[in-house]
Amino acid sequence: MLPESALTARSQRLGPVLRRSPYLPDTFAQRGAVAPFLTGVLSQARIRAGERRAPGQDEHLEVLLPGYAGGRSIYVAPLALLGEVVSMSLRDRALSELLVETGDISPRRMLRCWLEVTTSGLAETAETLRAAEWVIQAEDAQAATRVWILRTAGTAMGFGFDDAAFDLQRAAESPAIFRAAVDALARSASLPPEQLERQFSTLAGTLWGVGAPGCTGRSPLRRLAARMADGARSLSFWSHDTISESGTLAEICGACAGLSARLAEETLHRIDVLTPIAISKPDTAGPALTEAVERLYWLTNGWDHMLNLWNGVMNGRLPVEATLAEMRRVLPATPPGEAGVLPGRGR
Repeated sequence: MLPESALTARSQRLGPVLRRSPYLPDTFAQRGAVAPFLTGVLSQARIRAGERRAPGQDEHLEVLLPGYAGGRSIYVAPLALLGEVVSMSLRDRALSELLVETGDISPRRMLRCWLEVTTSGLAETAETLRAAEWVIQAEDAQAATRVWILRTAGTAMGFGFDDAAFDLQRAAESPAIFRAAVDALARSASLPPEQLERQFSTLAGTLWGVGAPGCTGRSPLRRLAARMADGARSLSFWSHDTISESGTLAEICGACAGLSARLAEETLHRIDVLTPIAISKPDTAGPALTEAVERLYWLTNGWDHMLNLWNGVMNGRLPVEATLAEMRRVLPATPPGEAGVLPGRGR
């Protein structure tokens, strides 16, 4: 363990790094979302809306390239012209063209673009398997979420589902059982079944990747948020026993992971509070729920890659110094303007 004087000196050095700066992004939108490129110089590059637009373009998207050509600066290039700046694989070129066509650079949309490209046959087997695992987890959580919404709505309407008749435990796997339960609930409330099912599907779609309360083991984003908290503790513990510059880098990464994990936990709590309200008051709680879900995507954006790098260090597969230098290069730090904000609270 480092002596207290060494830790104090390190904390003083860290101070300026974590303060607000007029040259650093203040919001998630300014920071940009990680684009899942695989070409070396594009790894963990971020895409954001730029200020300049080409004639006829509704949106000008630009790519931020940290550490391009071995430097420590961040280079900026138009997304539409990225192929002229960097030689890309066919897979990355297809992803770039899809992002230009989409025009939406939110992490949620970026994820869907990645899934589309990886299932198109352009990705290698390992990446295709990772994408398939993500989809399986998301669909599993989605099915469980629809049943949770159905059961919660029934309770709110005073309708008691007879498990012997509807077997809601199997409704997640059987669309026929789910529709029969929705029909019964709609009749009891004198509502059109199509309206009720559409309302439930819309809410479940909003929660895609997150899941309803109780989906912790199934939801990809809930699992990632938990991994971020574990990774923060691991980085912090390791840094306190290391006196080299690597210890400082690990402490910075651990502090950023800890902040993002705490904010993600707060946002998940807000999602879990808003979800049952959105069932009965979709027009009131629905927009706030959508905002909270989007915030969770931003808070977890880029951390899967970071945690995989650190796990490689802990497992002895990756060298410490080079890996921490790479983690510093692509660190997805929460912007100062987002650090104390929850949807609906203001700043």
